[in-house]
Amino acid sequence: GGTGAALTWEVGRCMAAQDWTGAVDILVGRGDGDAEHRDLRLAREAYNRREYRECLKHLPRAMLRERLVVQGMVRYDDPLRALQCVPHHTRSLWVTAFQSYVWNFMATQRIERHGLEPVPGDLITWAEVKPDVETTDQLQGAAEEEPAQGAVDGAASCVTTSPPPARQSAPRVEVVAWDGVAVHPVLDRAPTMQEVVLPLPGSDSMYPGGQASDIAESYKTMLSSFGVDFSAAAAAQRGKGAEKVARGAYRTVIQVPSDLTWGPLQADQPGGVGATFSFSLGSGSYATICIREILRSEASLAASGAVVESAP
Repeated sequence: GGTGAALTWEVGRCMAAQDWTGAVDILVGRGDGDAEHRDLRLAREAYNRREYRECLKHLPRAMLRERLVVQGMVRYDDPLRALQCVPHHTRSLWVTAFQSYVWNFMATQRIERHGLEPVPGDLITWAEVKPDVETTDQLQGAAEEEPAQGAVDGAASCVTTSPPPARQSAPRVEVVAWDGVAVHPVLDRAPTMQEVVLPLPGSDSMYPGGQASDIAESYKTMLSSFGVDFSAAAAAQRGKGAEKVARGAYRTVIQVPSDLTWGPLQADQPGGVGATFSFSLGSGSYATICIREILRSEASLAASGAVVESAP
């Protein structure tokens, strides 16, 4: 997702790599050429000439995030401060999109290399504590900067504020590396694949070891190819004005829908013959993928494979 030619995960990749100029260039400067409206094309051309005021004259008012960033460049001529004119929630979504991009590729690698059973070294969380594994307090760092009310076209104003109140998060779930021997503390059984997790990479993330240590190496290689080192970024980005760094979280490799029900769609109902499905999924899971698996077909699997193979 993203606006125009800017993919959300690519903006997040640059932010995770502390490449603030790259993030702004992708968000504002990348375009679809002749396919774009004339004013938008002129805005992007002006931005790429670093003529920020001229860019604002042409940038559509509906492109709120891009306008906030360019206003920040007019005022500060500093890409980090310009990005911090965008609300914190949006910035964190960009970084999470990059983390999810990496996680999706690694989940595929884990299953392709080691199958659908836990192996020693896998990270697990026992199912008896079943709040969502993905925590909501992923980011750490300095106070937030949000756009001041009444910012005008020529001069955005970002003011330092206290971080927004923390959302109520699920209780912390203990993630441990399975030694191949330990059993469920209550049910006296080995872990299942539904209890195997992989990290959304961050400064505090654990990675698999043992037989699954190759997955940890793949994380390291992939992040390095993007110029991302969350731990180094967390150590360096301290003090006033610093951007928060993702601490990391975990998602289960296999997500089983709960509360699943289905039934036939009657011929006299809108849409004609078919079926209706109802189910619940945890964070980071998508109903479209669940439906694809329910309606599993060679065509959908081939399309999915093409997307995975395009990843580095």
